[in-house]
Formats: sequence, structure tokens, C-alpha cells
Amino acid sequence: MADARDGGDAEAGERLCSADAVDGWELSGEPGKRFLVKQFGALRGLVTPTTATTCAWRVENSQGRMLREVSARSVADARSAVERWVEKTTG
Repeated sequence: MADARDGGDAEAGERLCSADAVDGWELSGEPGKRFLVKQFGALRGLVTPTTATTCAWRVENSQGRMLREVSARSVADARSAVERWVEKTTG
């Protein structure tokens, strides 16, 4: 699987747009390598399109170490899953 910061494949990276950056999520990366990022204190959530129809979500610590990475069927599902995981994990 591509590193979330690499933005997945170029076509998938074009799927993200500013409309996906809601509720504290920010659009980052270059065209074709776009991803969403949101800071949760010492943790950082990332959502990256991996194919034309799927995404990966990832949570990293402040040193960039991956704590969790999972596939999702949509950007909205991935954003929601990150937020639930962080809430469950950090309480």
C-alpha cells in the first residue's frame, strides 16, 4: 500500500477536493497526490484515496510513526473512522 503521505495513485489523488476538507480536515499535497489531514493533539489523522473507489485512513503519532491504517469505501467513511478511532483510543 502506498504511504498515506504519497497520495496513492495519481488518478485517485484527483478525487479529493476542497469540499472534502470539512470539520477541521485540511486538504494537503500537490495535484495528483492530495490527501486530507487533521491534527488531534499529539496524533495526526490522514485520509488518502488509494483507487478510484477506495481510501485509506491512517493515524500517526507526533514522530510520524503509524499507529493504525485501514481501508475505507469513501472519504466520508474514512474521516469518520479516524475520528472514532482517536476518540476510542484517547478517551
